Amino acid sequence: MSSVQLLQVITGADPSNCADPESKRRRMSTKSRTEGIVMDIGANFGQSSERYLDAGFQVVAVEPNPAAAKAIRERLGTFISSGELVLEETAIWTSSSAKLYINKEDSEWSSCFETVGSRYDTEAEVVDVKSTDLGALFGKHGTPWYLKLDTEGADGLILDQLATLWPKPPFLSFELNSLVYLKQAAEQGYQDFKVVPQGHHKAKHLLDEHGRPLTHAGDFGEDAIGVSGKSWISQGEAVELCRRLCFVHDEHADVQGFAAGPPRYVDRDFATLRACFPVESKNDEEWYDIHCRHQTAANRVKSERREL
Repeated sequence: MSSVQLLQVITGADPSNCADPESKRRRMSTKSRTEGIVMDIGANFGQSSERYLDAGFQVVAVEPNPAAAKAIRERLGTFISSGELVLEETAIWTSSSAKLYINKEDSEWSSCFETVGSRYDTEAEVVDVKSTDLGALFGKHGTPWYLKLDTEGADGLILDQLATLWPKPPFLSFELNSLVYLKQAAEQGYQDFKVVPQGHHKAKHLLDEHGRPLTHAGDFGEDAIGVSGKSWISQGEAVELCRRLCFVHDEHADVQGFAAGPPRYVDRDFATLRACFPVESKNDEEWYDIHCRHQTAANRVKSERREL
């Protein structure tokens, strides 16, 4: 049984119509493909990519998990054939190859870091995957309008690579796993932030093998709805909000450094668990992404408003 067939059997979906049933009623107003592309790094089964495609963007989906990449090719093959979607089956890493720890409990926990891919003593299958770097992707496809990072621990590594590139994507998002990430973004000219809850972003038409809906990243840019609504806030305000919403085990550590340090533990309702990330949500059922707007995009918005 193929990966996409597995999803179809669980959902009862028609193999010829696997698109999000809400897609015809949803449109993102943050520009269109004429502005460029969306680069979805950590695409999983393509649940976010299909939303960007539906909104009219050209998409580059980057996914190293062989089973997930195969499912994207099978489920979204029409978009690949039309050229609207390009699939890069690769990890973003510091060498030409990497080890991917594919979590057997939840595919969305898979990571190139062993401590993350096998978090909470869950089992992970180790596979060798090819890898590239962000510069190579930008060189091949161009600088994206929006760069979405969801790599389960490697977002900071990719932000380091982004620091060497210009121009910057006007919009950027990454998982709230470390406060260091916000500092990295601010140093690269991202001056506006949103702390966006992710728990309600369910792709209800796509269930995993355990019958749970996969999650998508939601809207981005001006359309992203954060804890503070659609308004952008400063780096300092975003950091303070993160402190209020999350356990900050180590404000100076990235994911790799945190894993190498002394263990920290979090008391949850169901168990006491070893912390996986330097920053973790206080709410068992919630997690957060950080959305960023580059100063060049902010200046453009101000200019457009003056012309109205």
